[in-house]
Amino acid sequence: MEKTSLRDAVLDKSNLSHANFRDADLSDASLVGAILIGADLSGANLSGADLSHATLDGANMTRANLQKTILDKTHFRRVNLSKAKLRGASIKEVYLGDSDLSGLDLRGVNFKNSNLYGAILREVNLENTNLSGATLSHVDFTDSILKNADLSNTDLRQAQLVNVNMSRVNLENSDMQGANLYHAILTRANMKGVQLRGAAMDEANFSEANLSGANLILASATRSIFTWAKMNDATMKQVDFSNSDFQNAKMTNTIFVQSNFRYANLTAANLSDSDFTSADFSRVDISGANLNGSKLRKVLNMHLVTGLDKVRNLEKSEL
Repeated sequence: MEKTSLRDAVLDKSNLSHANFRDADLSDASLVGAILIGADLSGANLSGADLSHATLDGANMTRANLQKTILDKTHFRRVNLSKAKLRGASIKEVYLGDSDLSGLDLRGVNFKNSNLYGAILREVNLENTNLSGATLSHVDFTDSILKNADLSNTDLRQAQLVNVNMSRVNLENSDMQGANLYHAILTRANMKGVQLRGAAMDEANFSEANLSGANLILASATRSIFTWAKMNDATMKQVDFSNSDFQNAKMTNTIFVQSNFRYANLTAANLSDSDFTSADFSRVDISGANLNGSKLRKVLNMHLVTGLDKVRNLEKSEL
């Protein structure tokens, strides 16, 4: 059936496993519940088609035209979608585990509640995409764009987010334990209540991000930028913040017990009511910082702190 025209065809629940639809025209066709395991759909035109509830495990969909295609609740395990066109497609509650979507333009696509466990999405444009509630653990997003995307309530455990642009992304209440955010851009991101235990966040930019209520226990965030960020009511025990910049950050009522702030810049930061017990302040600059009600018991290398004479409300702190 290579290069065959099946435009507007009704093939609902058909068993088309291993069929050859290479470069075929299936635009506006109905393939609801069809079985297309191992099928060759490379270069096929499926624009406007309805493949909801279909099974495409192991299918070859390279170069396929899937624009405005309905793919809701479709099963795509280990599918090759490289160079496919998916703009305007509906991909709600799909299974794309271990599939390759590298290099695709997925702007504005709806992946709500979908399962992409272990998928490869390197150099993908996901700007303004809806991924809320999706399973994204072990997904490789290296060098991708996720600006303004909705990733609230997602599972991003062990995800690779190296060098990803996630400015203004919504990550509220997502689970990012063990994720790799090296050199990622998260400026103005909504990260309220995010779980980042053991995450690698080195050299990342969190300027003006909201990390209120976040959990960063045992995370590494060296040489990162947190200027003007909100880090209130959070748990950040045993985190490596060495050489990071916290100028004007709001860090109130947060637990920083045993965290490493060596060579960090805390100038003009609001540290009131936070717990820094046994934290390392070696060569930290806290000029103009607000320490009202903060706990500084057993802080390491306090004698090496810069700007201690310029802090605010130090007399109300617990030393």
